[in-house]
Amino acid sequence: MLITGGAVGVDTIAERYADRKHIKKQIIFPDYGRYGKSAPLYRNKLIVDTADIVIAIWDGVSGGTNFTVKYAQQIGKPFEVHIV
Repeated sequence: MLITGGAVGVDTIAERYADRKHIKKQIIFPDYGRYGKSAPLYRNKLIVDTADIVIAIWDGVSGGTNFTVKYAQQIGKPFEVHIV
């Protein structure tokens, strides 16, 4: 199963790939009503907590992806980082 955060870019590319290959997917959107401007970080933690492995496609700059990878490492979740 593919789990994404529903963001424009790598998330949508992965979602389209999953659709073409008939792979189940779960999109976890940020809950701004509950978490305000911190919603994307809470969403990313939920994705990491839910996933078996984290695969990050990262530009080396994005703070959200950096946070997500560090969180995965912190809790001992297997992860891969691909710099693009």
